[in-house]
Amino acid sequence: MATENEGKLSTKNEIDIENVKTVLSRMIDEDIQNIFDRAFEDFQRSKLDPNYENKD
Repeated sequence: MATENEGKLSTKNEIDIENVKTVLSRMIDEDIQNIFDRAFEDFQRSKLDPNYENKD
C-alpha cells in the first residue's frame, strides 16, 4: 500500500512539474521582471517596517 501511495505521489509530482514548466514557458520577460520587482518592493518595505505584512 505504501508503494502504491508513493507511486501516486510521484506521478502527481511529475504532473505538477510539467504544469509549472508549461506556465513558465508561456511567461515573457516582462512578467518575470514584474514578479521580481514586486518581491523586491515587499522585501524593502518589510525591512523598513517590521510590522509590514504583504496582503497578497
